[in-house]
This record gives sequence, C-alpha cells and structure tokens, in this order.
Amino acid sequence: MFRRALVHSALIASVLGIAACSEDAADGAGAGPGAASSSSGAHQGGSGGGGAGGSGATGGAGSGARGGDGGAPAQVPEVVAAFDAATGQLPEGLALDAAAGRALVGFATTGAIVAVDLDDGAVTPFGNLPQPPPDGFITGLALGADGSVYAALVSPDPAIPGGIYKVPAAGGAGVLFASDALMTFPNGIVVRADGGLLVSDSAAGAVFAADAQGTVDLWQQGGDLAGQNDFCGAPLNGFDIGANGIVQVGDSVFVANNDKGSIVRIPVEGDGTAGVPVLFVAPDCANLGGADGLAADAAGDLYLAVNHQNRLVRIAGDGATTTLAEGPPLDFPASPAILEAGGAATLYVTSFALAEALSGGSPEPALVSLSLAP
Repeated sequence: MFRRALVHSALIASVLGIAACSEDAADGAGAGPGAASSSSGAHQGGSGGGGAGGSGATGGAGSGARGGDGGAPAQVPEVVAAFDAATGQLPEGLALDAAAGRALVGFATTGAIVAVDLDDGAVTPFGNLPQPPPDGFITGLALGADGSVYAALVSPDPAIPGGIYKVPAAGGAGVLFASDALMTFPNGIVVRADGGLLVSDSAAGAVFAADAQGTVDLWQQGGDLAGQNDFCGAPLNGFDIGANGIVQVGDSVFVANNDKGSIVRIPVEGDGTAGVPVLFVAPDCANLGGADGLAADAAGDLYLAVNHQNRLVRIAGDGATTTLAEGPPLDFPASPAILEAGGAATLYVTSFALAEALSGGSPEPALVSLSLAP
C-alpha cells in the first residue's frame, strides 16, 4: 500500500511543483514578472491573501526574507489526530462540520474520507471516492448546506472520471456531480449560496462554476490565475500550477496562485459572473512560496497554508501578512479551515506530509489546530 501511495504521491509532487522545492530554491528565487503581472493591489473587500512570486530583490515583487510579515510565530499548533503515512493516509482536503463537532479529511492517494472528532481526535470512516488511479488523487473538500460533502478528484483515466464528487450527508460512496473536459485539475471548492460551486483548477489556471445541477462553465481564467513554474527561479517541475486555494468573502473571491504565490481577488458581479481579476497581495517567494489552501474568518481576514515552507499566515484586509506558526508539527500544510464559536476561533489545517514521504524522511501527516487570538 505504501509503495502505491508513493507512486501516487510522486505524481502529486510533480504536478503541484513541490518535489524539488528546497531552501536553496526559496533563497535563490528570482523575480519573474513580479508586480508587473497586475496593475492593482485592490485592498478592498474586507480580506486579503498572500502568495509566492518575485523575491525582495525586485522592485514591487515582494520584500525581504520576512518582509511584510507581522512578526514571529505566536504559538505552536497542536495535533488533533495523527495519521499513518505507511498506509497512504496523506491528508489533503478538509471541511469542518461544526454542527457535528467534526472535521472531514480526505486522503489524497486512497480515495477515503474520514471524520475526526474535534474534542477527542477519534477517527472514523465517513465516505469514499473511487480509488484514484496511479496518477490520480483527491484534492479539496467542501461541506454543502445539506451536510453533503463535495470532493475534487484528479484523474486522467477515463474509466475513473475526474471532477467533483458528492458524498451524502450520511456518508458512503461519492457520486460524480460535476465534470468538464477542460476541468482537468479541480482543486479548491467554494459552495455558493445558490447551491452551486466555484472550483479552482490548478492546471488550467482557472476557476470554473458549477450550478446546483452540476453543469460546469468557465468562470474566469488566465492572467494572474495562470501558473508559471519558473516564476520563483529555476523550474521546480514540468508543469505550470496556478489557481489553488479559493475562498469567497462577500462579493470577492480570493484565489491562491501556487507558482506565482500571489493571492488574486476576483469581484463577483451582481449576476454572479466574474469581474476582472486583480492582485491582492503581490508575489513573495521567500514568505509565501507554495501558497496552497485558503480560509477566511468572520471578520474577513484570510488564512493561508504555505505548504513546502511549513507555515501558516494570516492576511489582513489591507494585505498585511503575519506568520502565525511555522515548523513542526506542521508538515506540508495544505488545507485550512476555521471554526468560530462562543467568541473563540480555531484554525484547523491538514498536514499533508508529502515532501517528507517522498524524500524517505519522517512524514508526520496529521490534522492540527491553532487557537486564534481575538
């Protein structure tokens, strides 16, 4: 099982562009297009995002080694539940079910979705997607209003269609809900008020919209959403990986660009269509390289998982970034989510542990939590 999991993981690494990510790559990152890739910072809409692009050596593209960061990490996250990399339990997707007091976690290489009790960390089976082929994997999860779970599956095998699957609220097998020939790398998922979805696609550098019946249309594409694998210096992989994490705050959708490390803001027009994308936070390889999943709190601040830098970052409404935590037990953090109740807020994130698993190191896959200061 572990051999099969690592075969899957090798493809994930090559596609996500992290197998060769190293301190040398981050320290020697070049500027790439930098600030010239967009004409606006667009500090509005109540929340912001962060990314990874040009280094501080280039005008407008970023800052120094910790430029723009609000200070040292405030605390060390706690492990809620530890998983077993040897059996392919590499957690990528995450959705919180606050009413049930649990987190739903997807294992990228096995197709399994488990429920984690947020009080005691107990792990129980919940659902499953089709077993991903050797070159397929599960990415993002999202909870629907009816308690069903949407899960993204990347699969080039026509016998196992890729797209967005829907798992019933009671759990069990997922069924294909939305797919499109152009949506080849579905990643982050936003559930819209009308029951439809917005889905980032990392290969297409795009966001797709699926209506409540699962019909898919291209919502926005290209420009700052597109990947560029050499943006932070020497290419780390053979693929361009663009749009990744996605979250909606009011009438703005924010998208993390993995290669360029920027967070892009897309206005939502009155009819639900996409406005013109603009950069919210300029590229910053040193601090935000590997920008992955996004979450937002009730105040509109964004929270970014920076995967190969093992870092969690808060991004305020004016675009200012603060490192909340970095290092163990964070191990390739992928998907953040926030639970707010009783005046307290907790940030949960999956530790995907992919880089350690691939390198033959000591992977520590887990669901971890971090209490957020008021």
